[in-house]
Amino acid sequence: MKKEELKIDKAGRVLAMTSKNPVLLAELAKNADWVVRLNVAKNKCTSKKVLISLVNDTDWEVAAWLPDNPSCPEEAFKKLAVSDDTDILYYLVNGAYTPAEIINDVVLNNKNADTTVLIAAIKSGKLTDSTLDKLTKNNNKFIADEAETYMKGRRILNEMKGA
Repeated sequence: MKKEELKIDKAGRVLAMTSKNPVLLAELAKNADWVVRLNVAKNKCTSKKVLISLVNDTDWEVAAWLPDNPSCPEEAFKKLAVSDDTDILYYLVNGAYTPAEIINDVVLNNKNADTTVLIAAIKSGKLTDSTLDKLTKNNNKFIADEAETYMKGRRILNEMKGA
């Protein structure tokens, strides 16, 4: 493979990480180098409109980083929650800024959420008691056991707080 076919844009990668200019970041979001677009997705100065557009990027890694951006808008989270890509779902439920409602929605409504995604959702600590209770009845023993263990831990912590 020729170097020009790799479409590596070193300057664009640095600019996408460090720029505070939303107009420049919008241009960089169209770059052929997927790492440039990934860095735009991670940049908190990227506009909400651009972040929403990156949900549909051709490289799943770009969309997967959106939940770790504090500027990620609710609309982007909602679009990610209906993804059929388990890698995107995994990063979504592990995202630093993913709202609890979104994680619960993925668990309850996305049929593509596999064992890895469901375990990660349990470990996120953001599931409601009701969602955890449903997972304790899951046919997959690993999921059911993890949910039960988490619920027990939550009960113990609540008892300690009340004591």
